[in-house]
Amino acid sequence: MKATSHEPDLILLDLAMPNRSGLEALPELRRLVPNAQIIVFSGFASATVADEVLALGAVAYLQKGASPDTIVAAIEEAFANTAGSPTSLVTRP
Repeated sequence: MKATSHEPDLILLDLAMPNRSGLEALPELRRLVPNAQIIVFSGFASATVADEVLALGAVAYLQKGASPDTIVAAIEEAFANTAGSPTSLVTRP
């Protein structure tokens, strides 16, 4: 993965990717760049998926189509949250 060569502070991850799912990529990203804030976007309306991505280390789970203000607020909260726990801006179906 290229993530380690760039050491990103923020990763915006889509669950639906062509070669592998975000659910498959998330644990590897968490291992390779443990300090990155990972926000997952999904078009799937599932509370189970939301719980799973948070358990795998994402700091937020947002539905695709979230407003720009919601996305910016999630990013700001992710960086303000030093404990690494999920943000309060998790959108649940």
